[in-house]
Amino acid sequence: MTQLSYRHYLLGLLLVILAFNYVDRLALGLLLQDIKTDLALSDTQLGLLSGIAFAAFYAVMGIPIARWADRGDRVVIITITAALWSVMVALCGTATSFVQLVLIRVGVAIGEAGCIPPAHSLIADHFDRASRPRAVAIYMLGAPLALVIGNLGAGWLNELYGWRTTFILLGVPGLALAILAFLTLREPRRGAVARAMSKTGAGTEPSMVAVLRVLWSSHAFRHLLVCFSVISFFGYGLLQWQPAFFMRSFGFQSGELGGWFALVWGGGGLVGTLAGGNGRRAGRRAGRTSSFASSRRCTRRSACSRSPSIFRPTAMSR
Repeated sequence: MTQLSYRHYLLGLLLVILAFNYVDRLALGLLLQDIKTDLALSDTQLGLLSGIAFAAFYAVMGIPIARWADRGDRVVIITITAALWSVMVALCGTATSFVQLVLIRVGVAIGEAGCIPPAHSLIADHFDRASRPRAVAIYMLGAPLALVIGNLGAGWLNELYGWRTTFILLGVPGLALAILAFLTLREPRRGAVARAMSKTGAGTEPSMVAVLRVLWSSHAFRHLLVCFSVISFFGYGLLQWQPAFFMRSFGFQSGELGGWFALVWGGGGLVGTLAGGNGRRAGRRAGRTSSFASSRRCTRRSACSRSPSIFRPTAMSR
């Protein structure tokens, strides 16, 4: 395999791994209503299950795993974490109580936190600065692809076989992808880290405090941190609870609803993510101010398009 072919293969495999990294989070929203009925849970418990129980461990574990990716074997990290989250997703289908399901979701969060940091690092090693924005945009197509797979697949699997079987089936592809990554991906710096440490000394690695200080001194980093925090806070809330809202208010079944969500969320996300990857060239031509103005317009349109659905008259209010 030539270097160019390997780069394309690497990017394609990482994209598919990312897609299945996201799938169970998106599928959970479609399964919440059946989980609530089967385990007799309250909406508060469902909120803890789909929110803080997952998000807290996902956010916290991402930092030490990213630190590990700075120095360790990134292929091994992707393999271990992909296998971990896949097994945990499958185990969700065996839970018989709220506590069991929460503990399993914590395991899913820890595993899924190890996907993006080493993948971004590998992409940076294989693509130069000019081609990296497009490469990252292609990689991030895994998220809208997951919206298609998660909504369409989980919706119909749940309707036909139930939520337990759905979780088990969603966990299987990740195990296959973990094995494939371990057997076919290469760590380009394998051996280089050890040689560098022997020359410079292991103590030259900056401390976590020093790293955080440098990051926080960057205006761009602070703005991006706030931006992604706000997007995740509201975006994941919508993704988790919109299916239950439509099921309760309009009587949708998970299969039909999953099809509509796959079309709207997945189709729109695929177009938007690819367009964003080409924004760097447009920004160079039109200037940074024009690029920022375009981003603000997209954000306003996104907010305006998402919010009206929850204010439409429901079947219960007619």
